[in-house]
Amino acid sequence: MHFNYRQFLHYNQKPLDNILLVTPDEKLSQQHIENMQEVGIPCARFNLENSGLETVSRNSVRVIEITKLVEQKKGSGVSVPVEYFQGNNLIFVDEGHRGASSEAKKWMSSRTKLAETGFTFEYSATFGQAMTTARDDEMTRDYGKAILFDYSYKYFYGDGFGKDFEVLNLKQETDDKQRRTLLLANLLSFFEQKRAFATTADAVARYHLADPLWIFVGSTVNTNKQAKESDVLTVVRFLDELLRNEHGWVQKTIETVLSGKSGLQDEETKRDLFVDRFKFLKLWSRDPEKILAALLRSIFHVGEGGGRWGTVTCC
Repeated sequence: MHFNYRQFLHYNQKPLDNILLVTPDEKLSQQHIENMQEVGIPCARFNLENSGLETVSRNSVRVIEITKLVEQKKGSGVSVPVEYFQGNNLIFVDEGHRGASSEAKKWMSSRTKLAETGFTFEYSATFGQAMTTARDDEMTRDYGKAILFDYSYKYFYGDGFGKDFEVLNLKQETDDKQRRTLLLANLLSFFEQKRAFATTADAVARYHLADPLWIFVGSTVNTNKQAKESDVLTVVRFLDELLRNEHGWVQKTIETVLSGKSGLQDEETKRDLFVDRFKFLKLWSRDPEKILAALLRSIFHVGEGGGRWGTVTCC
């Protein structure tokens, strides 16, 4: 956007009446203002009572949220009628795809009127998806002619900026033992990343990588009729069982996972899900006792003990 701002002013021959940056919310407005201030672009948050024309320099960008633009102002408040910005306008729109949804068509109308005699730059990472969802042929044709640069996620990821991820989907239902094995393998993967980070911290410092984080993303908190157990309860129960480690099940499961005999198979290849995994961890150790002790210290901050290290409770 900063590049387009300077580019437009460089080639523009006609005086501008307004330069507006339209954002979806105040938080993003503030972020834009800070970013523009850092690179020397004159800017100010728009205020109807004090437009900022007296206090900001020429070609200043005034930032306003799309929710404050209305066709006609009613009563007091922060809303601004679109007709206030008559003239030759340069408009920047962040999260431009938000105007493509059915409930946001009025915002799209406001944006169009803002630039009837000017020019608009719109930015979004999901224009393609928004057009598909909107199911509006006319809008699709308009954007099809106007999209200058398509850098959607597949290109973003292909250029090395995205995050590597892998999803293991099991087609058949898992029993309690299989579910526990899957969660323990997930924990081992996290532990392996922690060890890799700890042993290469100096080498990766220049890449600004942070200590790995383990996150569970669930869809249910409370037990319902469709699910025998909520996602949150499943995770909490696993952590409790891990720390209790009754009958040494953790060490036994670590051994089966690392040896490729977990009992969980890829449906297509019929091979064990973990047969080619944990190469970095195996180079360090294949001893379940040693791995578990180090895992408990580095992740749960508990020392070595008998067979039980504590319990987990959830409110």
